Amino acid sequence: MVYIWFIFILYAILFAPGEELRNDPIVQGLLTGQFKNLDALVVTVFIFLGLFPLLFATLLLPKDKNIVPAWPFVLGSMLLGAFSLLPYFFLKKDGNSLPVRIPSWMVTLLNSRWYSMLLFLITISALTYLLNGFSFKAYWLSFKESKLVSVMTIDFLILTWLSYFIIKEQYGIKKYTWFSFFPILGPLMLRWRKLNGRKLK
Repeated sequence: MVYIWFIFILYAILFAPGEELRNDPIVQGLLTGQFKNLDALVVTVFIFLGLFPLLFATLLLPKDKNIVPAWPFVLGSMLLGAFSLLPYFFLKKDGNSLPVRIPSWMVTLLNSRWYSMLLFLITISALTYLLNGFSFKAYWLSFKESKLVSVMTIDFLILTWLSYFIIKEQYGIKKYTWFSFFPILGPLMLRWRKLNGRKLK
């Protein structure tokens, strides 16, 4: 994990192609909600990066019993994505078990069917934006021209892989783990099946 973190930082600072944030019209469009002139796939990835912290709150906080608390890293991921989450996985110590840090009502909320359904529906709603039409060629062009798009693309891929890692290693799910590579929806469904006693091993 630590190597991935360092490589990601070096990529973002030194090697990511495209315009810097202050000169990037795509940044202005995304931050102001002016999506009309942006490729739908760029917008969808951007929205998903806002939803990933909700997924990681669901995956990590109800099991936050390690000496290194998960909640600061999850909170930081709302702004920094994988930059914030990756350090948690190489700082935490395996085998330590403390009482869950977050309040019991929050554990109940994050484990509830309603929270999972809400996140599921929001994710489906985000995917419908792709119906406006998208182009991989246009996305690749945005990747090369915008530093934000190039960094957030790698961020998206790392967060998707991290959700797979958590499902496999921390939840002990061995079957259908490939489904975790469907961003947010896959890990959410696998976790829900695990909590409800469905056999996934």
